[in-house]
Amino acid sequence: MQIEERLLPKGEQGNRPGTPLSPIGLVIHTTANPGADAE
Repeated sequence: MQIEERLLPKGEQGNRPGTPLSPIGLVIHTTANPGADAE
């Protein structure tokens, strides 16, 4: 989850697991770094 927060432009919101940015971060994370998902 920490990797997603780093990719998110707003780390403050991404730091909160209850925010809608969490699922969005997953998409961005997969799109930006598809290889990181394997990790």
